[in-house]
Amino acid sequence: MNQQLSQEELSLIAPEAVAEQRREEHAKAVEILKAAGCRPEATSKNEMRKREIIDSLPEGLLQDLRGHILNNYKKEEEIFGKKFKFESDETRTEFEKRHLRGALFEMLIQYDTEITPPLNETAQEILGIMQNPEVFGLENIIGYKRNPDETYVEIDEKGQIFIKVIGEAKLGHVDERFLSQMESFDENLQAMVDAINKMTAQALLEHGLIQLAARRAKIDEEFAGVDQEKRPKTLILGDGTYGHTKVLAIPADRLQDFESMMKYEHQNETNRERFIEIMGDVTVKRSAFKAREVGDMADALYNKMF
Repeated sequence: MNQQLSQEELSLIAPEAVAEQRREEHAKAVEILKAAGCRPEATSKNEMRKREIIDSLPEGLLQDLRGHILNNYKKEEEIFGKKFKFESDETRTEFEKRHLRGALFEMLIQYDTEITPPLNETAQEILGIMQNPEVFGLENIIGYKRNPDETYVEIDEKGQIFIKVIGEAKLGHVDERFLSQMESFDENLQAMVDAINKMTAQALLEHGLIQLAARRAKIDEEFAGVDQEKRPKTLILGDGTYGHTKVLAIPADRLQDFESMMKYEHQNETNRERFIEIMGDVTVKRSAFKAREVGDMADALYNKMF
């Protein structure tokens, strides 16, 4: 009987062949993205920026993007009890493409040095907790909420971790639903911070949070004679004095959404005040890519490699 081996099994049997296949797939994906989202004849600063972003995407980008779609199914079906029933293959394909577009845009923002500082292992771990708490067995503690796409952290000499910047990548329109999501960010982040700070170094390690466990262990060692409640916290939102910075990354052609929201006839003074309150401390940064270009790239990638 012919039994197909999984990618993990193949990587154990023939790691060099699997690595070569991944490199070839990555090169093809980069070629597809550039063909769909860049103009090869153009030499403007923004076109150069777009090509640099695509060239910097990690070799495992296809695996990450495929995993995003599969993880979305898992969350909806296993966690929220929602079973997908598509009327046709076309409906299923469009559903997956829509999620792929959002995931690709987040990745393009993450590797855009004009928007996002370089990620370190600690920042990646914190992002992982916020976006996929079930991976670390924390879904019952932190729950599933709308959380940021990017974060920037600093670590002081005591081993404390300061979340200095949080970022959200928004491919779709900036609308009322989005304002509600932004409004809940601080509450969600604080809940995550509080949950992490209650965990011991051993508990953090058991949940696979290696970086946070190391920081907790360093604090415990430095302050061994101090009561637990008086020891420095492992994770702090902001810098201990001032709050964190919020960054919203949007496609190059979405800036007009902010203006149009305030021009709707149904917008009254209360709506405007709420908009200003939520977005007043948010720094808006524009992607090198337009929304249509991201859609074209994601669709081309899906059609040829998914």
